[in-house]
Amino acid sequence: YPNDASRASDAFFPSENAYGTLAYEDLWPAYGDYDFNDRVVDYRYQQVLNANNEVVDLIGRFVSRAMGGSLNNGFGFQLDLNQNVINSVSGTRLFNNVVSTNANGTESGQSKAVVIVYDDASQVLVNTTGQAFVNTVSANPSVDSDTVDITLNFSSPQTVASLGTAPYNPFIFVDQTRGREVHLAGEEPTDLADASLFGTLNDNTDPNSADNTYKSATNLPWAIHVVGGFSYPEERTDISQAYNYFSIWAQSGGATYQAWYDDQPGYINVSDLYQ
Repeated sequence: YPNDASRASDAFFPSENAYGTLAYEDLWPAYGDYDFNDRVVDYRYQQVLNANNEVVDLIGRFVSRAMGGSLNNGFGFQLDLNQNVINSVSGTRLFNNVVSTNANGTESGQSKAVVIVYDDASQVLVNTTGQAFVNTVSANPSVDSDTVDITLNFSSPQTVASLGTAPYNPFIFVDQTRGREVHLAGEEPTDLADASLFGTLNDNTDPNSADNTYKSATNLPWAIHVVGGFSYPEERTDISQAYNYFSIWAQSGGATYQAWYDDQPGYINVSDLYQ
């Protein structure tokens, strides 16, 4: 940034040339078919830093790869910041009247800064195949992935730590029902989540416990985060069938088989993955 005194450098997560992957099972609080391909999104964050290594802008790139099932889900993320420290949000794709936003582009009714990247996945990863699912049945025609770039500009520079940890509590909300949020295990719901769903069916969320959220009684999650490449299961194939050590990893609370998704001997049943 040789011509901009307020911007000095960039920092990327996972890296400038790599992505992380988020994969969701959208029938929470039920297990559903547990194939984790209902929403598959690759992401990369770019922090624009000033000379004091404070964040001036946060840029997120989100690449939607798959949409299994028939539910029209929204996708967003929550920073650990108050929404008032954000000057503007650009690039969001809101098609329906499900989400209300503040003047700065953050979601209204939230104590923290929540950004809805899009409110209806079916209008982002548009199904042109005539089939029921998008990029989850290997025998069906495929659809090109879709990329959304979101830019947050802060009203004053923020410390890197104040934003929280990437990927910044990403979540989906299911079938245009704003309160039916699905987060990574151990992440907090937003203020608009429907707390009456916690502890129902297979969910064992304790909203009063900082890390016991969006897990079953045996620690199974409804959303996963993998840094680097991730191949998701074929439609209606349980992830524990495709990845032999997934359930052991989850039920151990992440203590064992932390690389359950690696292509190591005996780890993956390739025929159970979307090709």
